[in-house]
Amino acid sequence: MPGAFGSHGFGTSPYGSSLVPFGVASAVSLSPTWVRVSFTDLLDPSFAPFLAAPNYSITPSLPVHAAIIDSAQSVRLLTDSQTPVTYTVTVTLGRSVYGFPLDFRLRTATFEGLNPAAKFFAVPIRNNRVRLVFDQRMSPDPETSNPANYEILNAQTGLTIPISSVTEEFSGVQLVAVVLELAAALQITGVYRAKVGSFVHTFYGANVYPDTSRFQWVQYVGRLSVPIGAFSGELHGGPLGSKLGRHQGLIYFSPALETNASNSIIEVDECSVCTKAYDEYHIPVPVDPKVLYTFGSGTSTVLGAGAVLWAPRPRICEARMDLGDLRAETVPPPVDSHCIATFREPWDQNFVALLNNTHWKVFDNAGTPPAYFITAANLAPIPPGPTVTRVLQPPP
Repeated sequence: MPGAFGSHGFGTSPYGSSLVPFGVASAVSLSPTWVRVSFTDLLDPSFAPFLAAPNYSITPSLPVHAAIIDSAQSVRLLTDSQTPVTYTVTVTLGRSVYGFPLDFRLRTATFEGLNPAAKFFAVPIRNNRVRLVFDQRMSPDPETSNPANYEILNAQTGLTIPISSVTEEFSGVQLVAVVLELAAALQITGVYRAKVGSFVHTFYGANVYPDTSRFQWVQYVGRLSVPIGAFSGELHGGPLGSKLGRHQGLIYFSPALETNASNSIIEVDECSVCTKAYDEYHIPVPVDPKVLYTFGSGTSTVLGAGAVLWAPRPRICEARMDLGDLRAETVPPPVDSHCIATFREPWDQNFVALLNNTHWKVFDNAGTPPAYFITAANLAPIPPGPTVTRVLQPPP
């Protein structure tokens, strides 16, 4: 890693940083054959492996045929058709725009594969209108709006209801639903089956499967009058819930009410059921924590003097240090007796005096000797000084 405490003013170093090392941040399936891999920092567009398909591998086996730069921080991969399983993409080589290589801990990411076939459900919004909602982006070609590619069948009588027109519905630029205008009215409480033909396909060319969906038409007959002051917008209990039957949810007016108009009356000519609303809950899975690193003195598991404990945020906030005194008492119990003390000079002053003399140089018998030098007994250890023993008697 460049520099002792980082480079480019960002402060990335083994001794702590507020930045994540350069690596793979996430992956997401854009379509049954396209995957976007995002990185934690800007990519170096001149780094050739980013555009090499063998630089990427996906398991379970999903061949990668091409790679392109998708944005300043992402790459798009062209793959075979995916299946609805969890894939893991691995990037072998990478380099940020600042020259940092791909961190070995941030080389993989998981994503959910898309089923090539689209699913749909049918919901009636009035007695002669049915909406088909798809779970994938559909192709806006003429076959999608062709009434001949759809069928509404009475599941009880077996009779087919003619379809007069098809209207496409978009969410932004993505075609997500179609509305079928029927030439005859649906029967109240009647059970029907909507079918999508084989010429209707997704934006990426896949068909719809299963190609049928069952629904039932339930119509409210009567007049409903609710004061504005009592209208909460929720269709659950209260005056609306008791009048409109089994449907529950929220009611919106289009255009919306901009001001509070007193003594006003809102007449509703038509009420449309938008779509099904649902949510998916996934049980949280603990994230595999980042490892903790020690830098500094030695490789011991005990942090010694000068050692540093390091991990990226927020992992470093989870670090816990247990401190304890591991020393054991090894001194025997004291007894009353005399004490023998030995005093020893650590060095022979005859040698130390010479070595402390700055006018002398030590010659280790290598190379050309200086003009004036001492050998210090050929650099042998300096012998100890004199020893004096004293016996200390306990007090009377």
